[in-house]
Amino acid sequence: MTANPNDETLRMPEFFVIGAPKAGTTFLYKMLSVHPGVFMSPIKEPNHFCEDLHPLATSSKLNDRVPLDIDAYLATTERAPLQSAWIEERRKYCRLFENALDHQVRGESSTSYMYSAVAAARIAEARPDARIIAILRPPEERAFSHYMMDRRIGITASSFREEVMREVNDPSCHWGNSRLYLSLGRYAEQLDRYYRCFQPEQILILDFAQLRSDPTATLGKVLRFLGVAESTDLELPDSVNKKALARFPGVNRLLHRTMLKRGLRSVLPAGIKTWLRKVYFVSAADEALDPADGELVRSNLAGDTKRLAERLADETPGWVRNGTQPTGPPERGGIA
Repeated sequence: MTANPNDETLRMPEFFVIGAPKAGTTFLYKMLSVHPGVFMSPIKEPNHFCEDLHPLATSSKLNDRVPLDIDAYLATTERAPLQSAWIEERRKYCRLFENALDHQVRGESSTSYMYSAVAAARIAEARPDARIIAILRPPEERAFSHYMMDRRIGITASSFREEVMREVNDPSCHWGNSRLYLSLGRYAEQLDRYYRCFQPEQILILDFAQLRSDPTATLGKVLRFLGVAESTDLELPDSVNKKALARFPGVNRLLHRTMLKRGLRSVLPAGIKTWLRKVYFVSAADEALDPADGELVRSNLAGDTKRLAERLADETPGWVRNGTQPTGPPERGGIA
């Protein structure tokens, strides 16, 4: 069927990868992007259905990204892939999918949708037949990966334990004033909103460990869920996310706080930025989660994890059935 260009419903995505953050959504997005039967939004995270988070995100001092000129972006014929933007207007959001072919299934991957209190209902209102995909990672691993990313960016110079305890002791933490290392791991609480709005057969839960160990099988599971034919000749992207930290943490933190990173990022040529990254960052391959810190996260989320096991039943990831203990040695590299 040929889509009517004036019908926003037909240009809406048909499936949503909602999270969790730092649980392999970028890798899954890249795998789906190379499949001929799938069209992914060129902006991985358009964040359209989480209007409760928009003002908090755009005003947050934790964010150093330059706001996207969406009109200029949509005016281009070749839209460069972008990680994230906050697109509030429905017409502009739908234009992200206007280049999809008739046979392609359309999707996007905003990890804010899992935490948002309103995204599930908003998606259901706009697309009641939507397919929902969530990747779950042991919450202590997810939190530590999130923390390492923030150290690299310059958002924090505190230890992982200090950051977790700050959230434990501060009930006012929310999107925009906190990195939510704990709260983003409350999977049962977040998924409950989707199970209230969609039928169980519309929701696919993936295990991060399986995505990491056998990405081809995981991709096949996703394609079958979406009703898309599998392909045996896809060249899948590299799954390894090499960890790095700033050589000079104090300078890194200053550049982030003063927004100088934002200015430099917008004016420096690509070649110079590549060279600076090599000088500026050092490998963090030896950084690993302290077992005591992992237990701190698990103990604070134990109630939610128990509810998750009850909710998912046969679909429960192994780490939940095993009492949320890590499924392997502490991770030193991984999927973004």
